[in-house]
Amino acid sequence: MFECRDLVRRFGPTRALDGVSIAFEEGRIHGLIGANGSGKSTLLRIIVGAEVADTGTMSKDGAGWAPRSTADAARAGVSMVHQEVRLGPTSTVVDVMNLGRWPTTRFGFIDRAGATARTREALRRVGLTLDPDLTVGILPLAVRQRIAIARALDAPVLTGASRLLVLDEPTSSLGAREVADLFGLLRKLAEEGACVVFVGHALSEIEALCRTVAVLRDGRVAWRGEVSSGGRSVWVDAMLGRATTARATRVTQDFGNERRVAVEGIGSDTVPAKSLDVAAGECVGIAGLLGAGRTEWLRLVAGVDRSRTGSVAIDGRSVPCADVASALRAGVAYLPEDRRRDGLCIGLTVRDNLLLAVRSAEGWWRGRLAVEETLEALVRRAALPDGCLDRPVETLSGGNQQKVLLLRLLLANPKLLLLDEPHRGVDIGAADAIDGLIHARRETGLSVIRVDPDLEALCRVCDRIAVMVEGVFVDPSVPAEAEAVRRRLSGDVA
Repeated sequence: MFECRDLVRRFGPTRALDGVSIAFEEGRIHGLIGANGSGKSTLLRIIVGAEVADTGTMSKDGAGWAPRSTADAARAGVSMVHQEVRLGPTSTVVDVMNLGRWPTTRFGFIDRAGATARTREALRRVGLTLDPDLTVGILPLAVRQRIAIARALDAPVLTGASRLLVLDEPTSSLGAREVADLFGLLRKLAEEGACVVFVGHALSEIEALCRTVAVLRDGRVAWRGEVSSGGRSVWVDAMLGRATTARATRVTQDFGNERRVAVEGIGSDTVPAKSLDVAAGECVGIAGLLGAGRTEWLRLVAGVDRSRTGSVAIDGRSVPCADVASALRAGVAYLPEDRRRDGLCIGLTVRDNLLLAVRSAEGWWRGRLAVEETLEALVRRAALPDGCLDRPVETLSGGNQQKVLLLRLLLANPKLLLLDEPHRGVDIGAADAIDGLIHARRETGLSVIRVDPDLEALCRVCDRIAVMVEGVFVDPSVPAEAEAVRRRLSGDVA
């Protein structure tokens, strides 16, 4: 049993936690949900020893719980897998898995062979069979996420200590098969007596996996109980603090043969060449199973990676895609799937992050003067926290960080916006705000290409879907209907 009582955590005048009391039982999987900024991350950081509460108490296995650090918590059986994968990009898999816990020989030397064997076994538990000597930075985000899960599960614990495993959005970069494998593993751990806390935004996953659910709002527990006694509408109302209605499906329009953006034969040595046309104001979604190559192709179009073949043209003019800066100056903006690693400058303020793209497109001083007066209005429109412009961007919740990254790109007035999982790690309210900002710019002619593993979300906001199978567009004009896309992905063309 793990219990928190009346936890309070203040950051200046803001109460991130305002008297949170919650309990997690052994042998169960507990869901923890809430809007961005609700206090979830702060609560988790206190539980795992990364922060200390101002007031309140915690207990584990009947004794007081006050870890001095995350390492201290891990030794007592409490581990966490973070939403943003924080693995050393230049380290090998075996180095990451054994950091701080290297086995030694009887002579005191590092037992690398033993560490490698233990790493293989830990990876096998999460369904990975990769070489432990591979460099982490070259691996896809989904694989890095699973390595982080394997490391948390492999943490040695003190004799007699129960295990509490906290997972913060662990499925955000996994495909359906990987999610099923992970859920099977978590259920097995719970059956063996572990306590699992699963933090997620996908309510369907909460329903499928968890036994109990707690909803946080504004630093307080807004609802808690058995999954069977709640439901999606109840949880969403508790998260947002208001009655909600079903989210409307976008009414698409027929763009006919209009073509503003022409992507012709873009490919590389490892990514098959593909072409795609987009009209002004149109949003084209790319659907495909994990490993289909959606992200890899989008990175070529954006200039993040160098294409070997093909070209991009906007309004009949060629776009230089040698690098991201050149593409941005020509009107192509790219929102990456990993905002911390590839998008935001975490050490800078919100203001400086917002100005980066427009400075790149228009020059440092001219870019600042052009938008400085509009920043406050943008912050209000995006529902970002008051007074956040001069705060470090890392102090914002994940959903608000994603809004900052999107606003930065929109400030550069792009003609083509490339989106790679814009809803990744954000709650329903933030997702709707993000979609609203994009839709408003589409009304003025912005063309959009969007990748999203959530097929329902993709169909809700796109005008048509390009279905990708094994790196090839098998159909670039599927109606934005989930069932039609599923049939095309499965090879059913009837």
